[in-house]
Amino acid sequence: MGLEMAEVAMEVEDVFSIAVSEGSPIMPRVGDLNSFILLQLSARNWDRKPGVPEPKWTEAEVWKRLLEIICLTFPVPPESITKETRFVEDLGAG
Repeated sequence: MGLEMAEVAMEVEDVFSIAVSEGSPIMPRVGDLNSFILLQLSARNWDRKPGVPEPKWTEAEVWKRLLEIICLTFPVPPESITKETRFVEDLGAG
């Protein structure tokens, strides 16, 4: 995992309170990471302790926040990023 992807992973972990580790599935496209986040958030709802409120994220909110994270790491405007955008080939992740 390159430095840029490590930065994205750490920010995703902080923002969404999920784990993105070296053992996570390979996510070559932005849409893959978006789907991974949604899946982790969905799975977390099953493990929630009674009485502990869990922040709810809509798909649109996850996408918007993910774009913000990516744009902080890579010098690209958010409108240039789609779910098909590739981290290495399109954004230059090393």
